Amino acid sequence: IFFRPQSTMAATVLRLLFLAGVWALAPAQTTCDVAKQEPSWEGADYCLKGCPECFAGSEWDALKAELGLTAKIKEQRKTEPPVNQSVGNWPSGAVTAEVAAILLEEMMGYSVTNFIENSPLNAITCTKTGNMTMFLELWYSETRFKSLNIDSVNDLTANPSGILGKAGIYVPNYIIDQYFCLSSYLAFKVPFLEFVPKDGTLPCNLKLNDPTKNCTGTADDYICQTPDGWGGGVSCSKGRFVPTNCKTPDGSFSPHCGEVLMAFPSWSTAWWEASVENLKLNWTLNYVGGGLDTEIKRRAAAKEKMLFYTYEPNILTAIVPATMVAFPDYKQQCSDVWDKDPFKSGTACAEAAEGLLKIVANNAPEDVKLFLGAISLKNSWVTAMMQMHRDAGGPHDSRGAACAWLKNNTHLWKGWVSNNEQAVVEEASSAGT
Repeated sequence: IFFRPQSTMAATVLRLLFLAGVWALAPAQTTCDVAKQEPSWEGADYCLKGCPECFAGSEWDALKAELGLTAKIKEQRKTEPPVNQSVGNWPSGAVTAEVAAILLEEMMGYSVTNFIENSPLNAITCTKTGNMTMFLELWYSETRFKSLNIDSVNDLTANPSGILGKAGIYVPNYIIDQYFCLSSYLAFKVPFLEFVPKDGTLPCNLKLNDPTKNCTGTADDYICQTPDGWGGGVSCSKGRFVPTNCKTPDGSFSPHCGEVLMAFPSWSTAWWEASVENLKLNWTLNYVGGGLDTEIKRRAAAKEKMLFYTYEPNILTAIVPATMVAFPDYKQQCSDVWDKDPFKSGTACAEAAEGLLKIVANNAPEDVKLFLGAISLKNSWVTAMMQMHRDAGGPHDSRGAACAWLKNNTHLWKGWVSNNEQAVVEEASSAGT
């Protein structure tokens, strides 16, 4: 589905397209680019190497011993390749990578270096070539991954990470608390504006590529004009998608329709536009681009009414607790009848929730492969870590949030750790033959 603008958005924009099930297939990348990437999200706080110790102090010695981190294992690790970990350039990618790095370093004795990665395709290529050891939060659906014609046995190993990527329309919980029925799309099949901003409420400049401008004479500066992804035959009106249900004879704002905040028309391309049209909902979709998160947080702080598009796992839903509006369940037919023209498309359902992948190189040490095979995360765990991040009002950076979660949940992850002396010995033996 998914993907993030200049700060948070550039990486997000990538992610969103991959999961939606609607994409343009490109040839598989064949060259690994290990050039240093810069963080692209506000509040990014990556620790790449030589990071603060999480399980410091003698009180953790018994746990390390229980998990088999012996002096012999520590010595054997010195003969094994270091772990080079690709790290997603987004908040959930940062905290999940720190979970892996902490356990690999402190419970298994490996040397770990993190590499910020903007491109999931590059991460796949670098893992296939062995330049990178692993990637824990790959925003590629299994279908999309298979389209690359990569052998998931001989080229690298790919498995579900346990995390579900999903996108949709959300309503803040402070509104749901007042009227629970708004958690279903059915509530919006009739005019229902008590809890939703009326069409035309959003300041026009927020829909411009340059929000410092005013809207006088800037018809060609809207974020949404005539999107290529819609086939070039469908245009926005005043920076918004207007379904048939909300059109007015003179093109003015519709008094019986509410506004939904969207990011870019290329996110989940033509999916929600078609669903709004075909389900005859009283919504216009208003595109604010990279300003989406800022506007959502501003409204939430003031407890203003709103509906907005976003995805999970995402630090935004850790900052602004919200409920995804329930649409008709996704079925394969929803994708089969999809068309890039929202008015020709038959799509009228929720997007599919896609299992994210974890990948590990075939030349990775055996215990690293076993660790990656065992680790399985849940959305609620990732959200709990992001809620402890300082960007969400918590006390920690990404590594601190991961550390705090690990310390409080040893029962959840002890089974992931693998310190297998026999595996290490066999590897060392085979390397010498």
